[in-house]
Amino acid sequence: YNVGYIVLISFLPGLFTNHGWSFAQASRIVSFLGWTLIPSVPLAGYLAERFNRSNLFLVGGFVLAGLAAAALPFALSPLLAFALLVVVIGAPAGLIMALPAQALRPQDRASGMGIYFTWYYVGMAALPGLAGMARDITGSAAAPALFAAAMMALALLGLIGFRLVQSGLPMR
Repeated sequence: YNVGYIVLISFLPGLFTNHGWSFAQASRIVSFLGWTLIPSVPLAGYLAERFNRSNLFLVGGFVLAGLAAAALPFALSPLLAFALLVVVIGAPAGLIMALPAQALRPQDRASGMGIYFTWYYVGMAALPGLAGMARDITGSAAAPALFAAAMMALALLGLIGFRLVQSGLPMR
């Protein structure tokens, strides 16, 4: 999820310049993604807890953000898809951070979170470069947005796997 978010922040200005905006204008538009994330993360967490619907916020955020990211390169005017992205991008963020604590016993949380963050930072270091490589190989500003959409889909699959393991269902 975070890889998809970082890829969008990093590469969307290039996509928007293909639609006629200057790089400065495109960067200003994309900055709304970051600015709205600040209040939306705690608000989504509060609402998810208040209504006891964390899975809905997680799944809805992954699906809607992924669909919006995938639509960006193909829209005649990407602002509608971008507006949807701005509204939903913060929904899963805080809830994702609560997942490890749900799975780890209190005596295992320190080492479990250490392992979690090790893999988190490995992914954050390696995967955005693949989005850039996809852009370089294809020569298309659409490639990173589609890569981000794929990251949202992987986050959804990860959540499904997590919930299956958490429920005690055997993974075969």
